[in-house]
Amino acid sequence: MKTASATADQSSQADAPDPARGSAIAKNNWLVLARIIIVAGLDDLLFVPFFLLEHSRAQAAMNLCSAGLYALSYNLLKRRHNRPAIMLIWAEVFGHATIGTLLSGWESGYYYYFLMFVPTVAISLPRQRAIILIGCLWAYFIALMILGATLHPLAPINHTALLFLQGYNVTVLIGMVTYFTLMYRRLAISAEQKLKRLATTDPLTGLFNRRSTVEMAANCVAAVTRGGGDLSFILADIDHFKSINDKFGHSAGDAILTAVAAKLRELVRAQDVLARWGGEEFLVILPDTPIEGAAELATRFQESLTAFNLQIGEHRVSISLTMGVSTRAPGESFDAAVARADQALYRGKELGRNRIILDTGNTAPRQDKDTAA
Repeated sequence: MKTASATADQSSQADAPDPARGSAIAKNNWLVLARIIIVAGLDDLLFVPFFLLEHSRAQAAMNLCSAGLYALSYNLLKRRHNRPAIMLIWAEVFGHATIGTLLSGWESGYYYYFLMFVPTVAISLPRQRAIILIGCLWAYFIALMILGATLHPLAPINHTALLFLQGYNVTVLIGMVTYFTLMYRRLAISAEQKLKRLATTDPLTGLFNRRSTVEMAANCVAAVTRGGGDLSFILADIDHFKSINDKFGHSAGDAILTAVAAKLRELVRAQDVLARWGGEEFLVILPDTPIEGAAELATRFQESLTAFNLQIGEHRVSISLTMGVSTRAPGESFDAAVARADQALYRGKELGRNRIILDTGNTAPRQDKDTAA
C-alpha cells in the first residue's frame, strides 16, 4: 500500500524544480512523484473500508493518517518544497510498514516495503553512506522479523484477509520494482545516447565533430575502395568571420555558425556527412558524387546564403562562403583529398572570397569556378 519511497530521491537534488521552467528531467521526476503520491494516498483510503470490515480500527486509523500525510506531502510538493515532502514520504512508508507489521503480524507482508529502500539508497547516496544505511536497514529488518515472529499481532485479521493483504503487498513491491527498473533503464539508455551525441557532435551547431567525421570518412573510403564510385568533398569557410567576431562579439559569431549549419543541413542528402571541421570551417563528404555534383551542391549552398541575412542587434549581416571542392583520386587517402580541397579554398580566399574553387587532382586539369558576387 506504499508506492512512493523509491521515487523520492529522484527529485531530492533540486529543492524547487518548477515544471514550467525546470529541466526536462526535473520536470519529469516532479510529475512522476506527484502522481505516485496521489495513487498512494488513494490506495490508503481505499483500504480503510477493508480494515473496518475486518474490525481492525487501528489499521483503518493508520491508513487514514497515512492518506493525510500523503495529502500534506502533495501540498508541500505543489509549493515546490520537495525535500520536506520527500522526507515526509519516507517517514510515512517506513512507519506504516513497521506499524502494519506489528498490528497484523509478519505474514501480512508489510516488511516488503523495506526492500524498496535498498535500491533507492544504493543509487542516491555515496557508496560508504549507502553501505552503512543499508546495514542499519538490515539490522532493523531482522529485529522486526524476530519481534513479529515472537509477538502476537496487536490487531489481527482473519486468515483469508491476511493472505489477501500479503498478496497485495508483494504485488505492489514487484510492480514498483519493475516500474523503477524500467525507468532507470530508460534513463540509462538516454544518458548513453546523450554521451554518444556529446562525443560525436559539435555542441554549438549539432553537426558531426572532427573526430567522428574522420571515423565516418574512413568507412566511406573503404566503401569506395571495395565498390568503386566517386567520393567528393566540399570544404567551406565563412568569409570575414574574424571581423564579424571582432565587431559584434563572439555571441554573434556563434549565431552565424549556427545559422550557416542549419542552412547547409537543409541541402545535404541523408547519406552525406556534414561536419563542423574546425573554427568557421565546414566539411561535407559526398558519397557516390562526382566533382560536378559536388560543385552543384556548393553552388546551392552559396545561393541559399546569398538570400539570407542574419539580424544582429540593429544590424543585418550578410554571410558568404568560400569553398574548395575535391574528388578522391584512386588510391588517395582521405587526408590528401581534403588537403586538396583545403588548398582550393585558400586559393579562393586569395582571389577575393565568395568563390567555389574546384580541384580535380593531379590527373585532370584544375578548374576554377569563380562565383564572386
